[in-house]
Amino acid sequence: MYASSGALGFITGEAEAMLLAKSGEKAYEVYHLVNKETQIVEYVGKTGQGILTRFEQHLLDPAKQAWIHNVEPILYKGGLNRFGAKHYEQTDILSYKLKNLYNK
Repeated sequence: MYASSGALGFITGEAEAMLLAKSGEKAYEVYHLVNKETQIVEYVGKTGQGILTRFEQHLLDPAKQAWIHNVEPILYKGGLNRFGAKHYEQTDILSYKLKNLYNK
């Protein structure tokens, strides 16, 4: 079952993103693609363009058609700088790797 130790999908990281914007830095988000039925995390990613925009790109990827329509994007952490996003993404990938993520 999906249990996030960080921000849930309801938290946007908007305040942190505004602080980064004031400093001239781009804000990044780390997201999970969670199976709609089992609530299991199947993919971990990061993006600087918003999780819904990134999810739309995933939907168009021919290599992901076997599983992508069974998941939904959930924000894990928002308002991060590039290095923070990479850290959380890699930490989560390592944490979930034993559970057969679709990440390559």
